[in-house]
Amino acid sequence: MYGLFIYSLKAGVCLAVFYLFFKLLLSRETFHRFNRLLVLSGMALAFALPLCVITVYRELPAMPVADAVPAQEFVLSQDAAPVWQPLLGAFFVAGVLGMLLWTSCSLLAVFRIVRSGRRERLADGTVLVRVPQAVAPFSWGRYIVVSETGSADCEREILLHERAHVRLRHSADLLLTDLAGSLQWFNPAMWLLRRELRAIHEYEADRAVLESGVDPRDYQLLLIKKAVGGRWYSVANSFNHSKLKNRITMMLRKKSSRWTGVKALFVLPLAAAALGAFAQTAYVVSDDKVTKESVSVDLSGPDISLEETDKVVVIRSVRDSVPATSAPLYIVDGQEVASLDGIDPERIASVDIYKDAEHLAPYGERGRNGVAVITSKKADAAPAVAIQADRYKEQPDESGVTHATGRITITDTAGISDDCLIFINGKRSTKAKLAKIPAGKIRSMTIYKGGPAVEKFGPDAAAGAIEIKTRKR
Repeated sequence: MYGLFIYSLKAGVCLAVFYLFFKLLLSRETFHRFNRLLVLSGMALAFALPLCVITVYRELPAMPVADAVPAQEFVLSQDAAPVWQPLLGAFFVAGVLGMLLWTSCSLLAVFRIVRSGRRERLADGTVLVRVPQAVAPFSWGRYIVVSETGSADCEREILLHERAHVRLRHSADLLLTDLAGSLQWFNPAMWLLRRELRAIHEYEADRAVLESGVDPRDYQLLLIKKAVGGRWYSVANSFNHSKLKNRITMMLRKKSSRWTGVKALFVLPLAAAALGAFAQTAYVVSDDKVTKESVSVDLSGPDISLEETDKVVVIRSVRDSVPATSAPLYIVDGQEVASLDGIDPERIASVDIYKDAEHLAPYGERGRNGVAVITSKKADAAPAVAIQADRYKEQPDESGVTHATGRITITDTAGISDDCLIFINGKRSTKAKLAKIPAGKIRSMTIYKGGPAVEKFGPDAAAGAIEIKTRKR
């Protein structure tokens, strides 16, 4: 919830800046259709820009070795989110739900009025709804609502005005604006842009009336006479809506030059500035500061050297190649060791060498000559169980499975891992139950390890599996 609030806050900043520039540069121009498209596009762009996050990568500078500090000072912790963040997120969502409820109630009120009136289908496909109650003329979708008590002498001008709203699909603009405004209920700029869009709708409808041949003076007098009307709904276009003075002034204004629309290019630097403000910085370490290549390791002494290969670990002896005083710190499977004596080269999966100060800092003085982090290959799990059997194959066959048949007696279960799966007569069992089986009651035993165990019993058998069948008597 808090993340949604932060997103809406960024979008709100974009809307506020866009409204300021639109109001100053273009709101008084007479190209209403262009202004309408610009307002709708500006709102869409304001909601899209916070999602377009540009990542700027910066390389971290190398740190001197002398700045290394003991490992205990590098403790990573993640603090819990402040209590006010979820509260603020919940408050924001409550406002969004409240706005959606308000819009829904307005829509329901419009539909209720439409259903209560007497309908007439006009030649252009619009539906004229006459209602008995006194309401200001308005339109929504393809419906035009007028009061039966209204004067018939001005009905032509009213229908021309509302038909323009229907033809230009202004109700769709209002619905989209109300839905977007639900996420911006706290932002005055959103409400001001919504008012600007409504005004543009009225300017477009007024122009359509005048272009149909209605006398401008008579139409302006009609607007003045109808200035005080009944209730209108937020999602509908009302004949009385918008400031009367602004509408009359716009009718009298000289037509703007087409070149005035070039002012709309102000959106481009605003969008670029927003992308720069929302950009994030990621710090990376260059490849030459950390060596994670294949290495040559001296298995008989504390010496280590690098060898460039293609993602292959090469183990070779380089005894006496480096003085003993410059021996690195060895970390084998997460544990510090004094040397690499006794490590089987065949069991090494990877060797990572760290030489720069940044990666040596957690090791402190111990890593002053570098750190070699060695990871061993995971050994195939081989459950060890001491038994006596008539027929027992000590070595696994080609499939990696060990068999024992005949009269079998278990003498020791200490070598069986706790993670090893045990099945007695096809049912999952435990090591404790296996140890209690009477001597000679076991008819056969099959021990699985590695791939064959996983293949037969699934990933849970990574530590091996033992399958036992007992005698019935």
